[in-house]
Amino acid sequence: MDLPHSSKRRRAFTLIELLVVIAIIAILVALLLPAVQQAREAARRTQCKNNLKQFGLAMHNYHDTFGSFPPGLINSGTACLGNPCLPYTNHNVNHTAWTMILPYIDQAPLYQSMDLSQPSSKNNRNGKGTAPFVAPANPNVVATGTRINVFNCPSDFDVGKVSQTHAHYDAVNAATNSYLLSGGWTHESDNRFWQDWNCCAFTLPNGHRMTNRQAAFGLNSNCKIRDMRDGTTNTILIGEGTVDKRSRSYTPLWGQGRHVGVFGRTIVYRGGDNNHSIYKLNAKTKDRLDGAWATWGDDRSYAWVFASKHVGGAQFTMGDGSVQFISESIDQNNWAYLAYINDGNVLGEF
Repeated sequence: MDLPHSSKRRRAFTLIELLVVIAIIAILVALLLPAVQQAREAARRTQCKNNLKQFGLAMHNYHDTFGSFPPGLINSGTACLGNPCLPYTNHNVNHTAWTMILPYIDQAPLYQSMDLSQPSSKNNRNGKGTAPFVAPANPNVVATGTRINVFNCPSDFDVGKVSQTHAHYDAVNAATNSYLLSGGWTHESDNRFWQDWNCCAFTLPNGHRMTNRQAAFGLNSNCKIRDMRDGTTNTILIGEGTVDKRSRSYTPLWGQGRHVGVFGRTIVYRGGDNNHSIYKLNAKTKDRLDGAWATWGDDRSYAWVFASKHVGGAQFTMGDGSVQFISESIDQNNWAYLAYINDGNVLGEF
């Protein structure tokens, strides 16, 4: 005997109910996505901090071995700009401090593959070099083109290898770097870096007279821990620089020293060309509204600017090997004090 068919029918979702459910799911996803992105950025920032911590340990291990930190740039191929060239420009090799610490960041085989009597880049603006920097004659071409993870902040862009033919920015398949050495007032563009590192007082906008321009790194200049009279915790060694600079010519490189891409600057100088905002932490080139560069109007940073892809500031290795996050809103005069090793201004917490 057949059972009577049920008169009840299953009720389906109405279109309105379905749209409401979809809207709720969309809202939940919209709320969750930023949290996921923040968690990922937190992980990337932690990895970047670990990179900087490794640099600090490597620098101190180098110091324990040789009695000083390595020179920032060795025998740079620089222009003389009408001044007498210093003797070291007669034999350009352009090795960087990053090359010198390779054995202390688990890259000893790569270091041993290099011929340090040969140039590490083509930067040779005064025409006084040694063997040509071309493959396969120079083994440094392969070494300095090796991508090393510790030199790349995971939040930073990866533009691949850099090649340039301009005399100021010569590079051959060079591996990039997200970090810069603290160079303080000036840069590696000419022999003033050597001279300024060893002399020259100047005045900050707040009226404070700086007795010298010595930072942790310079051209052929070795800083010792004992030279950091302001205290190692108050002096910057290394900071983030970002690969994605205003020009690809400015991209920092770990192994091929050249006109740019090695040093970071914290210039705050009353008078002259350097009295502008372009060297603020995380400054963008559009922040400079004076002179010929006013047309740049770009969201990327200038060549020697410390900058990061982290929100609100950047991370730095201090002289004691610790890693600190410095806010981009830091006072400009204090920003300068952090770079100089003996300015008599101990900042403490910043």
